[in-house]
Amino acid sequence: MSDKRTRWWQEVALTPTEIVRSYRPVFRSPLESTPILVKGKVKINRAKLYNGYYYGDLSDSTTERVGITVRVPKGMVSRFLDGSTYVLRGNLGTAVRDAAIKILFTVTSIEREQSSPEQEQLLSILKKVQRKDVLRRLLAKLAKGDPPRIILFYGETSIVDSDVLAGLGNAAANYRLEKRLVNFTDASAIAQALVDADKENADALALVRGGGAGMSALDDLKLLDTCTALQTPLIVAVGHAEQGSLIRQVADVVFISPTQLGERLREIAERSRMAMTAAERLREKEGA
Repeated sequence: MSDKRTRWWQEVALTPTEIVRSYRPVFRSPLESTPILVKGKVKINRAKLYNGYYYGDLSDSTTERVGITVRVPKGMVSRFLDGSTYVLRGNLGTAVRDAAIKILFTVTSIEREQSSPEQEQLLSILKKVQRKDVLRRLLAKLAKGDPPRIILFYGETSIVDSDVLAGLGNAAANYRLEKRLVNFTDASAIAQALVDADKENADALALVRGGGAGMSALDDLKLLDTCTALQTPLIVAVGHAEQGSLIRQVADVVFISPTQLGERLREIAERSRMAMTAAERLREKEGA
């Protein structure tokens, strides 16, 4: 006797994402049942915080061909140096991202670190970082009708200033943008340019360039140390997240490209305009 009962998924057209999600309860590892220790190289994407966590890659210490996604709490991220090897305690699980199932390791503690003298020096520098809320500062000035002054440093042969302006659109009129050129392959030149600009009472300084070769200067320890001493908020908008990663760790805010910087500045200007419009309407209503 055949069973003619029909399950709901036999009658509903599913999307590929829904199909992938349906597998989530099935794909399990016995390692998920309890906290485990994992040893590997860590590289974290510090460009964006998701619900209190930063995400990155955790790969074998001897090869980067095999890796899983690592999730690090906000309060622990400053203890990690990209490319260093750690023994970590945490919990294993899975997550559905972009219609694919990914292995996810959530860090709860660092059990052991394997650092070189250079990495120890970097860690000492990172401990000096005290991030300023540059975006809130820009919004406050816009709310007063005072265009924020931002000094943007581009490479000497760069054309990415057009990407920033494209992202900004008409909102560029809300800012005082000053373009300056610097040799992005010379760490000492970058540091000196920042130190000089720090004396000019600008609202923010921005290092802006696309990806490509010649990014190692942005990982220079003396440059990073200089950045931690700046009184003016520092924005870093550098393409190719896998390159020039250390400068991102000392910036007050990070964007993954020059275009994203422009788009974010446009969003801030639009938010300020909407708030001012709402306040004006409220005053008119109260005066009526």
